[in-house]
Amino acid sequence: MLAIVAPGQGAQVPGFLAPWLDLPNVRGRLQWLSACAGMDLAHYGTEADADTIRDTAVAQPLIVAAGLLPLLELFPHPAEAFGMVGVGAGHSVGELTVAAAAHVISAEQAMVLVRERGRAMAEAAAVTPTGMTAVLGGDRDTVVAKLAEHDLVAANENGAGQIVNVATGYPERVERVVTEIERRLGTTARREIVDKPGAVRTVISTARLRAIMPEWDELGFGSSYLPSLLDRYVGPVSVKDDAVVSGA
Repeated sequence: MLAIVAPGQGAQVPGFLAPWLDLPNVRGRLQWLSACAGMDLAHYGTEADADTIRDTAVAQPLIVAAGLLPLLELFPHPAEAFGMVGVGAGHSVGELTVAAAAHVISAEQAMVLVRERGRAMAEAAAVTPTGMTAVLGGDRDTVVAKLAEHDLVAANENGAGQIVNVATGYPERVERVVTEIERRLGTTARREIVDKPGAVRTVISTARLRAIMPEWDELGFGSSYLPSLLDRYVGPVSVKDDAVVSGA
């Protein structure tokens, strides 16, 4: 059995799609995904520089498209995949890639949703400076509670003992609070003050998505053909809010 693993924002690097475009049919598929997203993904994946593709409004559609391309290359007829793939796992925006692979949404829907998600997160991040930090170690509940005391959010957990993308808020406050957690709880922290909207994912709720995308409820969502491991849930995904927003 195979596992489909889809990365999140930050996996993109300049030129990373260039080798794929040498394969038959890939350029045409990328043009199709570009049309769905309303942007030239071939340009962003082969010619654009690091600063350009760091923009969340660009990075998220680019990452999802980069995940869909090899899936379509391996399984030109997607139904053939379901007898060979045992599980899908997506990190953050990669959950949309997995949702498409699992037949919860189509590839076209994934590209429309990720376009709107990326734009919304970019707009939200432009309002307030943001920061992200990873905290390694310490008691999970104690770390989360300490963050909450300072109005910071534990946005994601990458596994036992590692709370990632730990806080959203002003970078100076993030730095101060995480330093306090490290001193009091004996944890270590990998700090990164970011200039991209990755740290505002917790403010993009289902209601917010519906407000920016009136056609949300008009989209048709299917039941999952694969067990899917998401940031918040483990198990089959069939509810559209879980499939699309759980990594927001």
